[in-house]
Amino acid sequence: MTMPSRLRTPLLALAALAAAAGPAGAQDASLLARPYAVTAEQAQRIIAERVLQASLADSLQQLHADLGLSERQERRWREFLQTSFSAPGGGAVLALAADAGPLERADAKMQAYHEAYEHQRRAVAAMKALYGSLSEDQRARLDNGLNGLSSTVIVPVG
Repeated sequence: MTMPSRLRTPLLALAALAAAAGPAGAQDASLLARPYAVTAEQAQRIIAERVLQASLADSLQQLHADLGLSERQERRWREFLQTSFSAPGGGAVLALAADAGPLERADAKMQAYHEAYEHQRRAVAAMKALYGSLSEDQRARLDNGLNGLSSTVIVPVG
């Protein structure tokens, strides 16, 4: 069976993106070998997410190396990473049954917002602790590094 040409071009572009991404994209090359296992849009989303994760990890590793942290600061750095770059909450909205009514959906959505708020509160506390442990020069380097990251990271809202 041959692939329709309207799908071939996007999938070839995705294959090039995956190849350029190195190991992060190479893992997803199997998605492209099976053109009907996922849609082109799904494959693009998966690959883009993996490329972004790999890029973020590389940038954070470089920032970490640039900071030259002490043992005490290392603990604060790990706490910052664990809270700032982890997924919030238990996903109350996703756990709803298909027949949930409007009130149940509203309660679940409110619970998800609460979980996201608590997650963000812990992340800010960890960030404050990290900043408090750094020298003025390290804070400036961290600011520069995080400002560079925030321009490339898209955070889903509501």
